Amino acid sequence: MLWLGTNSGGLYKRWNEKGASIKITVTPPWWETVWFRGSTLIIAIGLLLVGYRRRVNIIESLLVIFKNSCDRTENNFFEPKDKIMNRSILLLCSLVTLLCGIPSLDAQEKIVIGVDEFSTYLVDVVSKKVLQEAYLRCGVTVEFKKLPMDRALYLADNGEIDGIDDRIAGVEQQYPNLMMIPVPIASADLVVITKNISFIVNGWNSLKPYTIGYISGTKIIEKRTLGMKTEAVDTLQQVLKMLDHSRIDIVIHTRSALCDVRKMKLSTLKLLEPPLEHVNVYHYLNKKHQALHGKLKEVLTRMADEQVIERIQKEAYQEWLTSCQ
Repeated sequence: MLWLGTNSGGLYKRWNEKGASIKITVTPPWWETVWFRGSTLIIAIGLLLVGYRRRVNIIESLLVIFKNSCDRTENNFFEPKDKIMNRSILLLCSLVTLLCGIPSLDAQEKIVIGVDEFSTYLVDVVSKKVLQEAYLRCGVTVEFKKLPMDRALYLADNGEIDGIDDRIAGVEQQYPNLMMIPVPIASADLVVITKNISFIVNGWNSLKPYTIGYISGTKIIEKRTLGMKTEAVDTLQQVLKMLDHSRIDIVIHTRSALCDVRKMKLSTLKLLEPPLEHVNVYHYLNKKHQALHGKLKEVLTRMADEQVIERIQKEAYQEWLTSCQ
């Protein structure tokens, strides 16, 4: 504030040109301060982003549900008892597709899963079918890449591929960047196949006197036969020929090996009972897929509760029996 003054000299009065001043600062209320306005703007933007992300997640989940409902409805459309319900679902699916759009496969997330290039296990066939259904329910595109199993585990642990189709529990101890989804996706019996030898199978220790053949990369057999005489080869056909030529004493595999025994006409080979061990196998993902891990766990749990996994295993077993005839 500035004051100017003058004297009372009439015609000769003079003004004080310099004047006097006082500096006055008026502090604004807190809701008009820069820091409050800036904080409010940041919070508003954050809430908008959270709301948008939540909305997108809800829409994506609904689209997956509707897509699966549409697929099932189209397959059963002509069942009379469900005709009205099917028409309603198809109409709703069409409306959702028009309003929101179903993302194309190219726009969806793509996961690369390593599988054994020489796999002869029926359990691997089951695992692949189960994972195809699970990833479809998650709205994720999955590609199965054939690799030597040890290399596949190495690449998955390093994050160069996204995961492994199926392995026993405990693989994460050797490969710490892999996460097991704790829902069995398949199961099998490990059995002993012999030619001229008969003995009572009483656990893994009963195999110590013999030379054991198995498929390379089968971690559970490597672990269980540690310290025993073993021969690991790439394919089931190789190891069965070795047994037939008496180069090894026994072969460890699943019951599905009997199909190859029949096809190769190795009539002198036989399976010993009881099985060595009943094993469950699990799907593994690299740790970079934490969010997908939780979604797959939920989906696989629901598939197990709905007995979808059991149905897939039974269908695969019937296909295997047919192929062996």
